[in-house]
Amino acid sequence: MKIKLDNIELEISQTWLDKLNIKLNERILFTNEKMARAVDIVKENYGKIKAYYISNLSQNQIINIDYDDLNIISVEILIYYFNLYTSWKEQYVKSNYDIKFYEKDFNHPNTYDIIILYLKQKYPDNWKSISQKYINMTSEEFDFYWTNRIAYFNK
Repeated sequence: MKIKLDNIELEISQTWLDKLNIKLNERILFTNEKMARAVDIVKENYGKIKAYYISNLSQNQIINIDYDDLNIISVEILIYYFNLYTSWKEQYVKSNYDIKFYEKDFNHPNTYDIIILYLKQKYPDNWKSISQKYINMTSEEFDFYWTNRIAYFNK
């Protein structure tokens, strides 16, 4: 089964181990969810992520939002957390862990990294200004954050 999230296509299929394969290009995610529930979870989480960033860009008075970038960033974030939550759900079976995108994850450094690294690659000349609008930081806040993030990775 193929589902479209705006202009991005995901392929969802059942494996012989009764798990789902969710595929975007070469990335594969696994979950024990039923097909219909997995499709609903993916669509719901994608919509939540995309709406959040539309709000951030609108608050920063970005009139011409590049929806291709927004869609790709939203799917990248969706895949990262869906994969993470799925592994937790499999690891902690008794906890009945729910696979949904949590509001706190919008402000997680891994979420920022997904956004920044995508924009840094696509827009090498002005990635900082675009990134700070996505994550709703001032220029000073972003510079402080990015300096600390680089230091963290270079320990």
